[in-house]
Amino acid sequence: MAIEKADFYSIFQEEGHPFYNDLHSINQDHFNEWIANKFQLKL
Repeated sequence: MAIEKADFYSIFQEEGHPFYNDLHSINQDHFNEWIANKFQLKL
């Protein structure tokens, strides 16, 4: 099952503050792809 394209990077920064403060040092596209792949593995 494909995961709908979303900006998990921004979602994590907004909703996960202060736990995800260091995301600014990670490439946004790579992070979004990594999260989508992890969700697919759990389904």
